Amino acid sequence: IQIPQDKVFEGENEIVGGVFDQYNRIFFKNKVRLFWLGEDFEIRTQEIYSDGGILEAFPQDQKQAALGSPGLSAGSLKIKARKLVGDLFIRADGQMGGRGETGEKGTTGKSGEVGPDTFLRWGKPESMPPGAALHRGYYFVCDPPRAPGQTGEVGGQGLPGAPGKRGGNSAKVDVQITEVQEGEVYFTNRPGKGGPGGFGGEGVSALPGLAARVH
Repeated sequence: IQIPQDKVFEGENEIVGGVFDQYNRIFFKNKVRLFWLGEDFEIRTQEIYSDGGILEAFPQDQKQAALGSPGLSAGSLKIKARKLVGDLFIRADGQMGGRGETGEKGTTGKSGEVGPDTFLRWGKPESMPPGAALHRGYYFVCDPPRAPGQTGEVGGQGLPGAPGKRGGNSAKVDVQITEVQEGEVYFTNRPGKGGPGGFGGEGVSALPGLAARVH
């Protein structure tokens, strides 16, 4: 004959799932949190003693789906017990949808046109004009002065980000407790919110024009 044992959850957060039906009494101590990660979780026992225990579909770092992914369903939770002593909190909300993908980068603007041609003129220092440079006893100057290229065309705007993804369904919850002493069952059971839209794509600057060619 197998005598049912007690099961104590305390201290650390734990991942749970499947069916717990082999225990006579279950204790949730020190406000322990149990997460069933959107799977199916079932408790069948005689008595539950809860010191503010929390049964939750997803931990904080998994409340929202990954970028571009829809939210996960919260699965199902079933509890059947003869007696509950203390407060028990159930958070059976669906997962929030992921943020939409970032929009594509804008197109690069067309380069500006090359500046007009210029010619290199040189001579003796005695007739050196303003703006000329000396090199090995002679001056050099661009004639006409070297002009910059024209401004390039404006780059394209980034494209809009993708819509946020849908949230996951709330869990199917079935709680059957015959007697509750010195406490209550509190629960939320909401579908996950839709995720925020993606960020717009980055705009791109124009390419500068090239300076004039020197002959």
